[in-house]
Amino acid sequence: MEYIVTPAPHKYSRVSTNDQYVYISIALVMCFMYGMIPYGYLGIITLLASLGTCVLLELVISSIKNKRIMLQDFSCLVSGLTLACIVPVNMPWYYAIVCAVLTVSVKYLFGGLGNNIFNPSALARSVL
Repeated sequence: MEYIVTPAPHKYSRVSTNDQYVYISIALVMCFMYGMIPYGYLGIITLLASLGTCVLLELVISSIKNKRIMLQDFSCLVSGLTLACIVPVNMPWYYAIVCAVLTVSVKYLFGGLGNNIFNPSALARSVL
């Protein structure tokens, strides 16, 4: 018996990776909006800090590595939204920026999209 090892995703479908990231982003926005009910504007500050930092660092790292800009695959959007959903809402906004820097750094440290052994947002949260 021969085993064939391929990179993720291992299940093939007609839905592209970009479409899956859009669906995940919509689900995370819904989760975030539900969390806004008890906490109000504090969550928006955390969201803007983490999301803005993730997008900005993706642009900076893409330009440093002379790669094409990967904003159209929505991976930085998913990373920023995931981070905003798992960090405490009452923490200072600059902690969200530090976590976002860790998230993007961990993502590129292990080789980029699809090559991570950990969820970058969860790893940054645990370091926090």
